[in-house]
This record gives sequence, C-alpha cells and structure tokens, in this order.
Amino acid sequence: MDRRNWFGALSILGLSTLSRAGLADGKRPTRALPVPRAFRLEEDLEWGARQILIKRLAIEQSLRSYQLDEVLLHLNRRARSKGPVVKLFRDSEKKKKVAYQFKGAFEWDKHDAKTTAWYPQGITGSADAWPTGAIGARRVLLISWYARKNEHKGARITLVDVTSLNDIRYRHLLLVQPVDTQGKADFIPVPIHAGGIALYRNLLYVADTHSGVRVFDTHSIFKAARDRTKSKVGVVDGKAYAFDYRYAIPMVGHYRQPPGQNMRFSFVSLDRTAVPHSLWVGEYSAGTSEGISANFSLNPESARLASGAESALLSQSVLRFNRERTQGFVVAHGSYVLCHTYSNDPYRLHVQTQNGYAALEAPYGLEDLYYDPTLDRIWMQTEHPKSRAVFFNTAPDELK
Repeated sequence: MDRRNWFGALSILGLSTLSRAGLADGKRPTRALPVPRAFRLEEDLEWGARQILIKRLAIEQSLRSYQLDEVLLHLNRRARSKGPVVKLFRDSEKKKKVAYQFKGAFEWDKHDAKTTAWYPQGITGSADAWPTGAIGARRVLLISWYARKNEHKGARITLVDVTSLNDIRYRHLLLVQPVDTQGKADFIPVPIHAGGIALYRNLLYVADTHSGVRVFDTHSIFKAARDRTKSKVGVVDGKAYAFDYRYAIPMVGHYRQPPGQNMRFSFVSLDRTAVPHSLWVGEYSAGTSEGISANFSLNPESARLASGAESALLSQSVLRFNRERTQGFVVAHGSYVLCHTYSNDPYRLHVQTQNGYAALEAPYGLEDLYYDPTLDRIWMQTEHPKSRAVFFNTAPDELK
C-alpha cells in the first residue's frame, strides 16, 4: 500500500502517520489470517413468542410502534461539532492530550462527554442498513453504550443524525427484552456489554460477550413514560417506564453459541460487498494473540442470519488475528481495517489489503469501526471520559 492510498488517514498535526514502521512489537504487522475451522451459532426459537409479547405490550399499554425515521424527528441532545481537529489522550496515563486530525469529528454534549456511568462501544449506521446509505433521507449513526455504574440498567443505543456535520443531534434509546410477568406483557433491561453492533435493514445485531448475538427490531420502538427518578423500568402501576429514556428498542431474536465453543463476541460488522451480505463477529482477547473473527451469511429478505438445518448456522470463513486486544474490524472486497487498544503503542489502526499493509497512529481508547461505502468513510470512536469523540476519515481505495 502506498501513501497515496490513505494519505493523511489519521495524523497528529504536522505528522503523517501512514507508515510501515512503528508496528505493535516493532517486528511484524498485525494480520488477519484465514484458518481452516468453523464456528456455530444456534438460532433460538423464541422470535415469534417475542413478537407476540411486543404486540401484547402495545395493546395492553396503548403503545404505538415507532421506526428510526420517526425518532429522528425527536432528537433531544446536540453534539459539539469539532471540524477536523480533536484533542484526545494518546496513551493509558490519560494525562496529556494531543491534537488528532480527521476529515470530520464531533464530541458528545458536556454530560455525555465525561460521564462514568455509561461507556460507548459499538458503532454502525444507515449505510449498513440500506444501500442508499440513508434512513428517511438522513445520514445516521447508531452507537451502543453499556452501563458501567448501575449495571442493572443494561445497554442503550444512541441515534445520531450526521446529515449535516455542523448540526449534529442525537438521542439515547434503551435496549429492552420483552417478558411475560404473571400473564401480562412486560419488559426488562438487557445487561450486556454491547461491544459491537450492526444494523441490517430494521434489525440491530448486538454482541453479547459470552452468549452470542442478540437482535433488536427498530420497527417496533415504543415510547415510555417520563420518570424523573430514573429508577423505574418495565410496566409499573399501569405505565411503561425505561429509566426515563423516552424510547426503547425491544429484543426479538437471539443467536447463541453452543456449550463448549467459548468464543467471545466483542465486535460486530457488516460486509455488503459479500454475496450474500455477511455479518462478521469477533473477539477481544487480552491474554492471547489467538483472537478470532468469523462471518455468517445474511438472508436479504428477512434480514436474519441464513439458517441451516435445525436452526443451526455455520460460519462461512474464520480469520485469526496474530495480536490481542482487537476492538473493531471491517471487511470490504477482501480488504480489512482493524483496530487494537495497546496502552502505550500509538499504532492502533491497521489496514490490510492484497496490495500491502499499513499501521497508523490512532488515539487511546479506540473502539469499534463502521464503514460507509456510500460516502467512502471509516467511522471510529473513543470511549474514555473527557476523551470521547466520534470521527471519520476517507476509506482506503481497496475497500471501495
């Protein structure tokens, strides 16, 4: 890969960082290597039962269903547009920030930028969902957060309108699971890390670290009652509450890994260049360099994974990472972009193509990745309080 292919992809001001040097151990590049094995997921049989519960909940509580394009009309927070330059931590000491230059970036509002109660993790968007790259004519990001304090609150999704980078608005929505409580339709929070997400049509795929992948329906979003105590969830005294989040996204499906497989589900991404489209899942592993990522085919009609016999799904291919701490991974046309969270090695972003390899500097706390082919953008984000930003750069030519 030559410098022109991703020139200025990530840089500290005044210094281009596209380089074949400065690799994680100074000797060899980070690689995704094919391995001759398969992973298995099993589709649970509760899709229909959950959909019935969601309909019952709507009837019993007089709730109407919303879709993402409707929620986009009611965004209640404003991000801080940063233009091309953002100051972020460079290492795990979190003492000194440096100025990073991107094609575009924003920071959360003052509360979300510094809260220690919630940490952002996964990222996806409207270009994963639809070939037009838009939802209701709007360019959209979805970002997952897990509750680090008050873990019982589970996970939330932030819907972000990035159509205009000078006027970025967003709203948090709670992830919930429908249940039957003493014969009444109810719901509970979903206490997962939500390390990676991918939106395919109306279905939101969310990584569940040890279990597999949970699926939420963005066509069945419902509006919850206001709760100034921020403590109520589910149906309480005849009203639906979601910790004062006004919108909740219900779970409809669950793909579980069988006992004994022991794969960690840390990130999720979508490859629209595959035929059929495929979902990549992979693991963050702090103690070994044998991190794994596997892809599963999607059914473009149902938006669900393509099932085999007896609701079993086998991965189409498997890659092994020769380094630990993988946080994000995207694939297009057989080329890869992946990121790691090495504490004090600034070369955290890696590009692997048939034409070569490059390691690039990126800020500390880098999380999931999302590729928007309609605008040739790679979106990224950082997670740590007071050093949180969401940003993008032009994608490498090989991904296009």
